[in-house]
Amino acid sequence: MSLINLNPQLSEIRRVGIRDLPDEILLKIFSHMSVSELVGTVQKVCARWKVLSQAGQLWTDNVYRIGTWCHVGTCIGNIGNPDQEAIEIFRSAPNLRKVHIWRPITYSVLCTLYTSCHRLTELHLDGKQTLSSSELKNLVEQCPRIKSLRVPCEVMKSEESVEALSHLQHLRVLCLGEQDSSIETPLVLRPLAYSCPELEEIDFMHTYINVEDLKFFLYAKKNTLKTIGIRWTLSGNRCVLPVLASYAVSLECLRVYKFVVSTVPATEVENFTALLRMKNLQELTMTAIEPFPGTVVLAFRDRGLQKLKVLDLRSSKNLYNESVIGFYRACPVLRELNLSFVSMLSDDAFCEIYHLEHLQKLDVSYCRRLGGELIPRLTSLPHLHTLVMKGLDLSQLQPGLGSIVELSNLRCLTLNDSIIAGVPFDKFPRKLVRLRELNVRWCQGVPRAWKKLTEQMPQLKIDTTCSRTECCSWQFRECP
Repeated sequence: MSLINLNPQLSEIRRVGIRDLPDEILLKIFSHMSVSELVGTVQKVCARWKVLSQAGQLWTDNVYRIGTWCHVGTCIGNIGNPDQEAIEIFRSAPNLRKVHIWRPITYSVLCTLYTSCHRLTELHLDGKQTLSSSELKNLVEQCPRIKSLRVPCEVMKSEESVEALSHLQHLRVLCLGEQDSSIETPLVLRPLAYSCPELEEIDFMHTYINVEDLKFFLYAKKNTLKTIGIRWTLSGNRCVLPVLASYAVSLECLRVYKFVVSTVPATEVENFTALLRMKNLQELTMTAIEPFPGTVVLAFRDRGLQKLKVLDLRSSKNLYNESVIGFYRACPVLRELNLSFVSMLSDDAFCEIYHLEHLQKLDVSYCRRLGGELIPRLTSLPHLHTLVMKGLDLSQLQPGLGSIVELSNLRCLTLNDSIIAGVPFDKFPRKLVRLRELNVRWCQGVPRAWKKLTEQMPQLKIDTTCSRTECCSWQFRECP
């Protein structure tokens, strides 16, 4: 469509097309396009558009993805991203900065990537990608600006490959893909200890690490390393927490995987008490832990984790009400709390949640012992804006369920996989005026009132994918 420009000083009407727009406007339009659209469409229009499509500002945050990561952790295909398309993209996008790959790629695709995209800053390779030390060396030499890198764990078990990684002077984030081998070969860490001076985050996932190598690495990185993800046990079946407490006291974020319970209660006490020495910790994730009853709360005694803002204990067993209450008293600035799949919790676990006056996000999904006192207790949280309650029969939260409309600052409410009969949706437009996102996927017992929300709350985004009132094949999913 052409634009009509009427100029009183001209005797004729001049028609202005999209190609007459100034560069600034075109760049603004192009900024909303994907990598594939910029290369496959924009660059083919004309020489001017091809030049504009290479502007650095269009590529700073634009991510090109090969394959798609689904919720079960597998690649669900590469629709629209065959190898030939990827090669064409890399050759035509020298300013490409970010590439996420969720399936193994061929050598020709990888080679084209590092020979064409020298300004690459973020590369996530699939965990099953085959990557030789020579290929990794070429990648590092051709793309020296990489700041965030995800590589298969097998790469970190090769001395030559780790030596190649050590030349990434701007590397800040290093993550390993899932371990694909049952053979527990230790990682090679020492070449990284006194290289990669900007390294501040490393995630080892579930891979095996030698105790002495870890100590050496942590001591060398004590002034820069802020985030670490690591398995619960090291060589010799030794718990990692005491080692971290002694050699990584400046850590701000800790994620611990693959919990292994000690056979000696006293040892478990020592392990959790070690966390008290990590005074700078702001984020702590310990999922699927099964400690001896009463031991995990020792990490929070004497108000030891005063700076903690995020606590994730999802899928933890032997975690009782008393321990959770201890968290409230010890973490006065907590912002996010994830207790999903903590099956032993009841309403009593939230009797003192008012201590968390700064709490913004709470997840109690699949905590099926909860009852009618939960929601009224949450109304004491003035800053709570995200509430996640998946996999619950919300009718069991009566009579307090009606108090959900008193959560006046609520912006996101997720009820997926739940029975939502009894939720007062008819009061949402008047009470929850700040609500912007409502997720009711795979829900049962949907009342008619919620269907009017789209009209009454035009700013509200509602995800009702697969939501239904009746479905014979639908089953209320059991907590794993």
